[in-house]
Parts: sequence; C-alpha cells; structure tokens
Amino acid sequence: MAISKVTSQSISDGTIATADIADSAISTAKIAAGTIATADIADGAVTAVKTTGVGGQNTPYWYAYGHASGQASSSGTFTKMEASIVHDSGSNYDNSNYRWTCPSGAAGKYWVNIATQPYATSNTGNGAQIVPYKNGSSMGNTYNASLYQISNFRNHWMIWSGIIDLAVGDYLEAYYYSNFSSGVGGSAYGKFGGYKLIE
Repeated sequence: MAISKVTSQSISDGTIATADIADSAISTAKIAAGTIATADIADGAVTAVKTTGVGGQNTPYWYAYGHASGQASSSGTFTKMEASIVHDSGSNYDNSNYRWTCPSGAAGKYWVNIATQPYATSNTGNGAQIVPYKNGSSMGNTYNASLYQISNFRNHWMIWSGIIDLAVGDYLEAYYYSNFSSGVGGSAYGKFGGYKLIE
C-alpha cells in the first residue's frame, strides 16, 4: 500500500539530515519569530548584502583650527574665521579660503560645530557672536550663538552646534564678531568642523 501522508509521528528524531532538505524548501513563513538564536547563526553567514542600513560611517568630515594668539577684527564686524585644516576625510577643505565644500555623492544633513574665544584688550567688550555662512551668506539667528551685554568677555568660550542641510557644491564657512568700544579685539582658538549624519 502506498503511503499518502507522512506525519511527524512517523519520523524518528534525527533521521532527517540537513543534506536531505532542499535549499528552497523552508520559507520565512515556516520560521516562527524568535526561534533562531544568535548561536544558531554561523560566523560569516551574514554578509554585507544582508545588513543594509546597519552601521555606516560619518564621512565626509573635517576639523580646522586657527589663531591661538588671536585673529584681530573690527568691532561689530563679521569676520571669517581663519582656521587651518587638521582633519579632512576627503580633501574638501580649502585652506586658502577657509571653507569646506560638500563633495559629489555626499549631499545630506551635517552636524556642524563652531567654537572660539572672543577677546578685547580693554574691558569694554560687550558682545560677540559666531554663525555659519552657507554659500557666502549668514545662516542667521536660527544658527548662531552669542554673548550679549557682558562687560569683559575675554575668556568666555562661545560654542555653536547644529544640523545643516547641504547639497553637492554647497560650501560652509565660520564667521564671528566681537563688539568693543576701544582697544583691539577679535577671536582666538577658533575651531570649525563637521560630519555627515547617517540617515
């Protein structure tokens, strides 16, 4: 008599080997959630093709630093921070123009940071500000940091960080001003950097 149906009761434990199961015989519909443990997955079994969207690199990135001894500027005038490159993953920072340009294939959201110590040789300094410039224009109050009505701000750090959307070819620069009624003022220990966010 022919057997028309094989039930689980008819199969002894351990009698079906892995080699007996065709490559496409078991579908995801037959695997209950949570039944495959990490220990069941062989080293090297998961390839990069199967890990799309996992991990990533925050590139491109850059970091520039300048003027430990101070960069002089006119009172109340926005001045470009003359920071020289320290780290630059894709050689996209221009040390002659002190700007970073978004390269081909790298459009997206960037975390950008500007920091400096505004100073004045007299004690009459009463304001300072830092702000990123995008394609030659200030990004305005939404993106700035400031010190306001402080009688002596020589040793006060100013730090701004934020997210900026960039298209290919867009460029960023760091600007500052310090406000003082007499003496000489400017900015010292300028720092300007950023990196692409993983989306």
